[in-house]
Amino acid sequence: MDSGPPEETMIESESFHVPDYSHLAGGGVYDQSTGHMAYIDPDGRWWWQQEDGSFFHDPAFNANDATQDGLP
Repeated sequence: MDSGPPEETMIESESFHVPDYSHLAGGGVYDQSTGHMAYIDPDGRWWWQQEDGSFFHDPAFNANDATQDGLP
């Protein structure tokens, strides 16, 4: 038997917003070089911290051009 429906894994892997740091993949590093707190996960994805403590990942967002004013 399966341990759960396949949709669960698919939803998790496509999640671009997490409620707090404890939901981020372990083994990454935090970065403030852009003037905004970001977490770079082991796969190189940048997760940007929001005012409420949540983090989001936007695959179309270029971290090299990031400024605090340019973030949502």
